[in-house]
Amino acid sequence: SFSGAAAALGIAQPALSRHMQHLEEELGTRLVHRHARGVTLTEAGELLLQRAEQILADVERTKADIGSRQVQLEGSHTLGMPIPVSALLTERLFHEAPLRFPGITLRLVEGFSALLPEWLIGGSIDLAILYAPQHPAIHAEPLLTESLYVAGAAHCGLEEVESCSLDHLAELPLIVPHRPHPLWDLLDRHGVTPRRHISAAAIGIMKQIAAEGKGYMLLPYATVHSAVVSGELVARPCTPALTREVALCHARARPLGASQRAIQELVRDEVQAMVMSGAWPGAEMLPPESA
Repeated sequence: SFSGAAAALGIAQPALSRHMQHLEEELGTRLVHRHARGVTLTEAGELLLQRAEQILADVERTKADIGSRQVQLEGSHTLGMPIPVSALLTERLFHEAPLRFPGITLRLVEGFSALLPEWLIGGSIDLAILYAPQHPAIHAEPLLTESLYVAGAAHCGLEEVESCSLDHLAELPLIVPHRPHPLWDLLDRHGVTPRRHISAAAIGIMKQIAAEGKGYMLLPYATVHSAVVSGELVARPCTPALTREVALCHARARPLGASQRAIQELVRDEVQAMVMSGAWPGAEMLPPESA
């Protein structure tokens, strides 16, 4: 009732009635049904109430987020990464995370690209670095693009060319993960159908097969850099270039808190440092969504 609402707000009932009347005039519609037993909300009134509650909740979350910057960031969170990315980032993150955020315990998990989205949506991990995720339940913030290289054994013929055409790539016995996998999606988008392929998921096994001259890998250069330097493998870019997007992701159903956003910031900073220093060859940073 108006009398009960006025008492709760600490104002006179006539003043509350005038406020309601002015609001209805401004919106051009009735917000309440008035009757002998009090008032009930109209459909427009229900909508206004719902939107007002959302706005108030957003204000409270914003106040909490701003306030959290004044206190110690704490918590235990898990970041999942594909194996090639884990090989590049794990040591740096383990070193930097305790220095920048001593109150946060960061657990790093590596996994196959096909499994990481399931872990993220299911809540087994809080954040994940994924290749071009398209799942509606996953929010993806662009991180970088990286070029893929064809790598094979020394004296396999790749050393005689500057790059590998997509037609030539389709003729090679490719060592690729099982479907479904983002790499297969990339090949399909470019119309590359390998005449022969060898299914393998572990990077170590793939490198061994390639080094023995039994097949060719399609991987970021950073993954095979040490083997190329040692002379074990030869790597060449594709023409036209095969690139894929790498994104920093979380589940839409679980909005990020302040400590998780701090981890996101740390990951982006470390990735950018690697790209700028050349430690992530063939990679280019992408601007964050807010940019």
